[in-house]
Amino acid sequence: MPVSYYILVANDAEDIQGKLVPALDVVQARLASNHWDLYQGTRNRAAINVGDRCLFYLAGRRSNAQHVVGEATVMTVAPFNGRLSNNLLTELPVRYLRFDSIMIYQSPVSFRAKLDELSFVPQNRQKWGTSLQSGCRKVSRKDFNILREN
Repeated sequence: MPVSYYILVANDAEDIQGKLVPALDVVQARLASNHWDLYQGTRNRAAINVGDRCLFYLAGRRSNAQHVVGEATVMTVAPFNGRLSNNLLTELPVRYLRFDSIMIYQSPVSFRAKLDELSFVPQNRQKWGTSLQSGCRKVSRKDFNILREN
């Protein structure tokens, strides 16, 4: 099966105590536990397969927002097993991913700086954020590689 390429999006979130958790902390916790939840509303949740490659993008407004902070290869795709991977206020996941070859970038890559090079960003650059809505964006290998390079 050919490899597909995705951008997994993390947003700032609220924990069960009502504290705002920056997207960077969300990604770090997910990768430390090697457990990335996919929800009913996550785009491409049923399309991701073992061997696919993922970039990790930080939405939100906190540290390193609008940056790609790392990458990994999907090692496991499984239905939700009843084990919550965090203390964030979210809906129940439907699937989860585990990764191999996790790499956190020393220097996060600015998504905004790459807008003109990416094929999936709308012509109206003021609306570029819409291309990353719904938690997971499938991209071409070329776009994936553009977003890996500082």
